[in-house]
Amino acid sequence: MRRLIPAPFRLQARVYQRHWQDIRQGYRDRFASQPSSLQPKDGSPAFTHQWDITQPIPNTSHSINKRVNLAQAITQLNNVVLQPQQILSFWHLVGPPTQRRGYCEGRAIVGDRLSSDIGGGLCQLSGMLYWLGLQAGLQVLERHPHSQDLYTDETRYAPLGSDATVVYGYKDLRLINNQALPLSFKFHLSDDAVQSSLWAPQSTPRWTVNFEVVSASDISAPEGSANGIWVKTTRCLPPVSEPSNAPAPKPTPVPALVSQTFYRRSR
Repeated sequence: MRRLIPAPFRLQARVYQRHWQDIRQGYRDRFASQPSSLQPKDGSPAFTHQWDITQPIPNTSHSINKRVNLAQAITQLNNVVLQPQQILSFWHLVGPPTQRRGYCEGRAIVGDRLSSDIGGGLCQLSGMLYWLGLQAGLQVLERHPHSQDLYTDETRYAPLGSDATVVYGYKDLRLINNQALPLSFKFHLSDDAVQSSLWAPQSTPRWTVNFEVVSASDISAPEGSANGIWVKTTRCLPPVSEPSNAPAPKPTPVPALVSQTFYRRSR
C-alpha cells in the first residue's frame, strides 16, 4: 500500500509528522537559527576559534556536484550560534535539498544501496558536525549511522563511527548544547577539502573521542549481526594537570559510552 503513494506525498506527510512531533516534545522553540554575525552586539566577549577538523573531498564521478551541495549547505550552517540548551537540527538549518534551491545529484545510499540522489554528499558535513559535537561534550539527541561501510582502510577519510547520515524528512542530526556557554560552528570549503571548526566566547575543554572496532562477542551484539563491523564510540574529558605538590592526584576520567554502531560489509 505504501508503494502506491507517490514519494513526494510520503515525504510531505513525514515532514508534517515531524513538525508536530517537535511541537509536542517542546523542541520547535529550541532550534537554533542562522545569525548574521558572530560578533555580539551586547558587549559580551567575541567568539574565538577553539579547534577544527579538516577532511579531504574524495575524488569521484560526483565530486563536482558534491562541492556544489556542500557550498549550498555551508551558507546555512556557518556562524550559527547554539545557545545553552538550544538544539542544532541539521535539516531545520539547511532546509530541503532540492534542485530549485541549487542542489545537484550526488552519491548517496538509497534503499540500502549505493546510488545517487539530489543533495548527495551532505553527510560529510553532518558527520563533521557530529564529531565536533562529541568533542565539545554536546548531548546527541538524534544521529543515524550509514547502513554500510563504503570505504577501505586506504580510502577512508574519517574514522569509522564518526559518520551521521541525513535524509530530509526522515533522518536528522540533532545536538543539544548542554554546556554553560554558547557555541558556534564554521566551515571553509576548498577545491579538495572541507574544514569545520568550533568557536566559543571563551576556552572550552575538548573531549577525547575514541572510535573502536570491536567484535560482536565483546558487546553482546544481537544474534545474526556478526556479518559486519561493530564500532564502539566513547568519550571523556582529558585529565586535568595537577601541581606537583597536590595532596592527592585526581582519578583518571572514565570514558562514557556514546554508541555502539553496526555497519554491514559492502564488499
